[in-house]
Amino acid sequence: MRNSGGKSDFYASLEEAKNEIWSRWRNLALRKKVADFIGSVPSPFQEAPKAVLDRNIATPNFEYFHFLKLAESASIAPLVTEYIGDKFVTLNFDKLGLGKMPFYKGRDKKKRILFECKSIIDCTKYQGKPFGEIKTFWGEHLVDFHHRLLPTRNGGFSFFDASAWYKSNGGNAERYYHNYLALFICNGILFENFITNEEEEERFSKSVVYPAFRQVSQHFGLKPLIVPLYSEDKATDIYWRCYSPEIKAIVSEKLKEGKCVSEGIEVNSE
Repeated sequence: MRNSGGKSDFYASLEEAKNEIWSRWRNLALRKKVADFIGSVPSPFQEAPKAVLDRNIATPNFEYFHFLKLAESASIAPLVTEYIGDKFVTLNFDKLGLGKMPFYKGRDKKKRILFECKSIIDCTKYQGKPFGEIKTFWGEHLVDFHHRLLPTRNGGFSFFDASAWYKSNGGNAERYYHNYLALFICNGILFENFITNEEEEERFSKSVVYPAFRQVSQHFGLKPLIVPLYSEDKATDIYWRCYSPEIKAIVSEKLKEGKCVSEGIEVNSE
């Protein structure tokens, strides 16, 4: 954490988190202390510690598969905590990409990513609407479509809509984030990049994440187990939000079924 001694004070290495999580989990007094602090531990975290990716909707972009590899390396079951009650906005690239999906095409001579976007929803119509209310052009709920794309071969993978839990813990990140981070004292390992060069993410980290991290660390005398998804120089690479040609073929077929015209744009990203 930049204002608290550097990244080593904030992140844990994969090996450190892998070794630490089980000793903490077996500490029943610590688990009770976490449960008392939070008040209500979400059900997936009650069974065993989880490797966690926190996203609006679980979706099989390149980031998802990278996360699964890290969870496998940590020998811990993967879980995506979702926020389906959150609102879709086009100014946020991560949210936009769920409705206007970017498909990887390669990189140019300067190593800049090339991708093609296909809209699967009416982005203007659903601006500001909760993800749970959005339907694709062919009439399928957006959340159901992304879930249906997830490969079934990962038997240990699961996802959990935390919307109701977030609401019961204050309804916005400033109020619930200390409870969310407390889950990673002994109930799981969070895989995320909070220290980045992206301005909006850095503002969120400084105003919400770091204060919550300090509060939780001071209360338990332990830091939440947070492992970076990527090295800092790769954290904002659009590649991770892109999808494979195989998924593009599925989307193209669905758009044909819905008799819709999607837009395809090749974009250079610095």
